Amino acid sequence: MIWHKDSDKDRSQKKQRNLHEWTTPAYHVKNERLETNGASFYDITTNNQPPNKRSRGELLLERRRSIRSFHLPWLFVAPMSVILFLFAAVLVLQGAWQEAFLFLLLAIVVWLPLAILSYTTRYRIYENRIDILTGFFDYREESIWLFQIRDAVFARSRLDWVTNTASVLVTFEMDGNSAIMRKLPLIGLGNIRFMQEFRDELFDVAIQQRYLLKGWRM
Repeated sequence: MIWHKDSDKDRSQKKQRNLHEWTTPAYHVKNERLETNGASFYDITTNNQPPNKRSRGELLLERRRSIRSFHLPWLFVAPMSVILFLFAAVLVLQGAWQEAFLFLLLAIVVWLPLAILSYTTRYRIYENRIDILTGFFDYREESIWLFQIRDAVFARSRLDWVTNTASVLVTFEMDGNSAIMRKLPLIGLGNIRFMQEFRDELFDVAIQQRYLLKGWRM
């Protein structure tokens, strides 16, 4: 999958190293804020690098939101394009090539708004962070550090069942403050199986990173 690309032997060795780190003396935690006996929380999460080189890690995956995950527009456009293609086929059989070409062109054009929506909704999965980029003229970028994640839920609505899509609803802390939570859906990154495995891996890695920060609790 995404984060778990190592062999069984490598994963076993990592688990042993992580177990050793988790059982070593932890940092002090006061009011759910990390105190590190001289080292700042920023230094730990950024590997002592300047802000422009903050350690988000290697880019593991970049995907666009699938067209089918825009449920209502897809349910409108898909049948319409099929009807237009059928009209074009009938016109071809009747020898009306120009009219058939116009219907065929229209059947393609109706997908353009959905293609733009899909193109302008992107997900970038890094080792330590998830970036959500939306919009074109009204551009917006949001980031979730994996250690901020408290919960990840695989979800399918009724429309998801119709379009064969799914989402992962992520609950995460705002600025490391456990009193302020926010939910953000990650929609249509892949098929159903991919989304289920993505949710499982995301939750496992989030737990691991929170433990590595000594004292942060799920």
